[in-house]
Amino acid sequence: MFTYVGLEDSPEVRARYHRYNRAMWSSLEKGYISREYLFLKRFASFLDKIYDIQVDNPQTLDDKYQTWLSQEHRLIPGALETLQTLKTQGYHLYVVTNGVASTQKQRLKDSGLNQYFEKVFISEEIGAQKPALAFFDYVFAHSEAKREESLVLGDTLSSDILGANNAGIDSVWFNPKWQPNHSEAKPTYAIKRWSDLGKFLEA
Repeated sequence: MFTYVGLEDSPEVRARYHRYNRAMWSSLEKGYISREYLFLKRFASFLDKIYDIQVDNPQTLDDKYQTWLSQEHRLIPGALETLQTLKTQGYHLYVVTNGVASTQKQRLKDSGLNQYFEKVFISEEIGAQKPALAFFDYVFAHSEAKREESLVLGDTLSSDILGANNAGIDSVWFNPKWQPNHSEAKPTYAIKRWSDLGKFLEA
């Protein structure tokens, strides 16, 4: 993407973009901006404010990004094995995501992970997004999951874990770098590796 707009694809550029992108997602999760605004403006706004590069058609940038993103996936070590074990043990597994529907579905299919999930709940299709309670209310209304027996696993405090807090659900923060939590979100548990998830389910 950076090469396409004429920037060097360097660690510095990537770091700046990730900081900018995280800030926009935080604004979305807090209700300050809409999903449509985020996807339309994040690259154009980043290029304009950080590098003084004006974009004539912001939608084209997002379209290209979503296409490229849907073509790539990386499996986290231990994730596949953990899902296989949970599926064999009879757990009901669901995806809950704020990502773009077409992109998320393609990546799940290409990675082979879609076979382990009974349903995929995407905010774009639901009309509510994590961490809103309405998102999780929809999930419980359209699945076999029971609130008091559910566990949300996620790597993002501001959407996954705070969403679980809002919905009254236990949560596991996937925190591979063991970063400190300075947010209002309070995970029930935290893990460094996917393989650690089982000890919370066996208790």
